[in-house]
Amino acid sequence: MSKAKGSDSPFRRSIDMFFRISAIKRRLKEKPIVTHINQIKSFLEDEGFINISERNIQRDLSSLREHFGVNVGYNQALRRYIIEDLPDDDPDLTQFESLIDMAEQYRTKLNKVQGALDGYEIIRFEHQDSLLKIKPRLTTIAQAIKQKHVISFFYRPFGQTEEREWNLEPYLVLENKNRWYVIGFDLGSKSVRTFGLERILAIENTYKKFDSNRNFNYNEIKSKNYGIYNIDAEPTTIILRFSKLQGHYLVTNPIHSSQEELPDFEGKDSSNSFTYLQVNLIPNPDFYMQLMSYHAECKVLKPAKIQETVVEMAKKMLEQYNNLSDTSI
Repeated sequence: MSKAKGSDSPFRRSIDMFFRISAIKRRLKEKPIVTHINQIKSFLEDEGFINISERNIQRDLSSLREHFGVNVGYNQALRRYIIEDLPDDDPDLTQFESLIDMAEQYRTKLNKVQGALDGYEIIRFEHQDSLLKIKPRLTTIAQAIKQKHVISFFYRPFGQTEEREWNLEPYLVLENKNRWYVIGFDLGSKSVRTFGLERILAIENTYKKFDSNRNFNYNEIKSKNYGIYNIDAEPTTIILRFSKLQGHYLVTNPIHSSQEELPDFEGKDSSNSFTYLQVNLIPNPDFYMQLMSYHAECKVLKPAKIQETVVEMAKKMLEQYNNLSDTSI
């Protein structure tokens, strides 16, 4: 795979290595007659991996053997490279292949936007290392989702000192604001819950099978909730007024999927200097924090209850600055 200048990050190198290993394994299983390592190199070039050295390929073969128990070597008697028989249900290999499936999304994203101008870095994603930090937990969860296995883990919420054990039927991995979550059915509370992966202290695949996703529908949850919350309640219709400049940003990047622009709002200012938006969702702490992040660029017009909550939050924030002469921290 060609590399753009500056793109040789640990994240990118790890993703490329995973894909090379996957391609080599697939090639040796589908067409086991490989008499020289240059044939593997040629195959990888056909797959889009260019400028791969023989040393890179030897390292990939070693990684297959050391980390995933797939032994690939040159058989003198047969005069070819072979892959030894491996049980189809090998958990390490299944875990590896689950990670490959997820990495495909990142590779596709990177390939679409990088390398268009050879030799130049044209885009950079923030917080790429966040995925690598939670990779062991992520791969265990991915394997369990794929095989419909219950996971067991210890979890410590932020702000608490004690951890608690949970047993979850995992349904989906989510990314929100550079944090990763797993959503599933908690066997203790008999409800759908969401957990932050960086707060999971220890996790294991119990290999206990669950039958179905209990009519789980994430699109339905997302249609009325903001962020990663899952609150079972009726949505509230909220009307917001933004400055014209802030409105341009929100029209092109909506607050929520329910967002609608109200060009003919009955209380519209005659100066035409505002943008009026409507969302229909269940208010939660993340939503209020988002509203506060707009500062004076946003005003809640309806309903009164949402207005009152925002006003109280603004008052508490202002109290932090009541005595500006107080330099204590």
